Amino acid sequence: SIVSECVELKREEAEKAHGRRVANVRGELIPYIRLRETFLCDGQPPPIEQIVITEIEGQRVGFVVDYVIGGHQTVIKNMGRVFRNLEGVSGATILGDGSVALILNAPKLAQRAELEEQILA
Repeated sequence: SIVSECVELKREEAEKAHGRRVANVRGELIPYIRLRETFLCDGQPPPIEQIVITEIEGQRVGFVVDYVIGGHQTVIKNMGRVFRNLEGVSGATILGDGSVALILNAPKLAQRAELEEQILA
């Protein structure tokens, strides 16, 4: 899956349609997944979050993140045995400043979110 665009999501613009969270991006309703909830992150999100929009199996899906740092070409490293089964994460990379960034498995995260919605419906 390739990132097609990043847009801002203001809390007052968040909508629900058919029980799913959707963002209205230039008239197109795009379902999105809040990664803070998926990964059980503590703390308050920023007032304006970012939606990273990607295409998965022909459908546009958004992933809500706190911030978008920018695009990077990177070498993806496999996860060690301890983290190999971490659902929704396919690898890691080391950024220019030495910090570690996880590489997300977007199709797996979307599939998991869809399954959770079916269970809760």
